[in-house]
Amino acid sequence: MKMERTLILMIDDDRDDIYSTRRLLSEHKISNNFLSEIDPRKIISKLDSMNSFVENKLNIVILLDINMPNLDGKSILRLLKTNENYKHIPVVMLCTSDNPDDIEESYALGASGYLVKPIVPEEMLRALNTHGSHKIELTL
Repeated sequence: MKMERTLILMIDDDRDDIYSTRRLLSEHKISNNFLSEIDPRKIISKLDSMNSFVENKLNIVILLDINMPNLDGKSILRLLKTNENYKHIPVVMLCTSDNPDDIEESYALGASGYLVKPIVPEEMLRALNTHGSHKIELTL
């Protein structure tokens, strides 16, 4: 079953990483809606602007870089998971670090997945597709 309203939202201050992710999805013929934001401080306003997705708890998955200026990914994750409107949204953390402390802290804060950059395509697809009991259908 394909869910046409599944949205992938990537928050990353590195435009090259956003471009690479978009290309990876395209190369694997995944045509889900894809939005990105380079300013982590705009995450809430970005989600608020997509209120039909949020209010109806339709499928959204967030790809969230950990190391960003002004507001780091762990702070954003903490904000999302303590907000009643957004806590149901699966968040996959992205980082150049494979430090076990970073990974453990991310999961403790409520992350659904953790990917080390550069991203291996199969790991990205697996992370997007399964979040415990929450399943994101990728539109092929």
